[in-house]
Amino acid sequence: MIVSAQAPGKMILLGEYAVLEGAPAMVCAVNRYARVQAQNTVSTIHNVEAVSLGVNGEPFVLNAYGKVRFNPQADPASIKRLGFFAKLFESLYGRLASGAQGVKLSLDTADFYSQQVHAKLGFGSSAALTVAMASALSKLFEGTLPDKKTVLKLALEAHYYAQGKVGSGIDIAASVYGGILEYRKEPGQSIPEREPQTVPFWNDLFILVVWTGKSVSTRLMISAVNTLKTDNRVLFNSIIRDLTVLSETGIEAYRSKNMSSFMKTIKEYHQTMDRLGKEAGADIVSVEHQALFQLCQADGAAYKPSGAGGGDIGIVFCTETKQAERLERKIAEEGFLTVPISVSTEGMKITYKNKNQAV
Repeated sequence: MIVSAQAPGKMILLGEYAVLEGAPAMVCAVNRYARVQAQNTVSTIHNVEAVSLGVNGEPFVLNAYGKVRFNPQADPASIKRLGFFAKLFESLYGRLASGAQGVKLSLDTADFYSQQVHAKLGFGSSAALTVAMASALSKLFEGTLPDKKTVLKLALEAHYYAQGKVGSGIDIAASVYGGILEYRKEPGQSIPEREPQTVPFWNDLFILVVWTGKSVSTRLMISAVNTLKTDNRVLFNSIIRDLTVLSETGIEAYRSKNMSSFMKTIKEYHQTMDRLGKEAGADIVSVEHQALFQLCQADGAAYKPSGAGGGDIGIVFCTETKQAERLERKIAEEGFLTVPISVSTEGMKITYKNKNQAV
C-alpha cells in the first residue's frame, strides 16, 4: 500500500503565550502544505527521502530501545536535518506498528520555504509535517482511515516528544482540522478537553501577512518567558491574565463581527506582548514589528506579531479592501514583504493506492 497525506500550516490570529497557560486562542490553517508519502517495504530497514531538506534517501533502523539509528557513514549534515523527523518516527512507529515492519517515507515541506527571501516562513512546518506523518502512518499500519480526533491525539503526543515537551498544540490543531479555530488546552493535558471549535470566516475583515525579514527561534522566546514565570510569578501571572482577557474579548468580537472591538483588542494585544517581551528580556515585539504596528496604526488598521514574535510573521487587520491595498503599497515601500496567504478550509487529507486503485 502507498499512502499519501498532506496537512496545512497555521497562523495564530490571537492568544499567543496565553494559550500556553490554558487561555483560549484563535488560529487559522493556511495554504502551505507538508506532504508525506509512506509505503511498506519487504525489508525491516526503513528509508527516508526529503528532497526539500537535501536528503535523497537515508536508510535507518530502530534499535532495541526504539531509537532511530542512521548509517554511521551517512552525511552528518543530512542526519542533523533529520533530527526532528527521527523523533517523530520514534513516537509514531512505537504507537502504531505491530512487529518489525519496514517503511519507506518521502517528506516534502518545500511550501514553507520562500525562494524570494531564502528563508523558511513561520507557518508551522513542523506541526504540519507531524500531522501528515501521523495521518499517513496511521492509515498504513492500521488499514482504516483515521478520524481527526485520532490524528490530533497521535500528532500532539508525537510533536510534544519531538519538540522537547514545549508548546500548546495549537499548530497541530490547525493542521488537523483546517479553517479558523478556537483552541484551548489546559497545561498538563495531553489533548484538549474539548475538540477545537470552528469559527465562521469573517468576510468583511481583510488580512495582510507580512514577513519581517528574519527567522527567530520560538524555543528561545518561550524559554525567556518561562524564566520570567519562574523568577517573578506575580508579574508573569498579571501579564498572562491581561493577555487572556484580551484573547477572550477578541475571539468574541470576531465571532460577533464587532469591528471596533476587534481592532482595539488587536492593538492592545500587540502592546501587551511587547510588555511581556520587555519584562522577560526577549525581543518579542522587535524593531520591525513595532515599525509595522506604527505604520498600520497611522492608517487606522491594526497589527500584531503572529506566533512567538521576535521576527517571522506579522498580521495586518484591515476594515476594507482599499485600506489593505494602500497598506500593502506602504509596507513594500518600507522594504517588507507581504506574503500571499489564504485560509485552508480542509485540514489534513489522506489518499492511498491499494491493488492499483486510488482512493
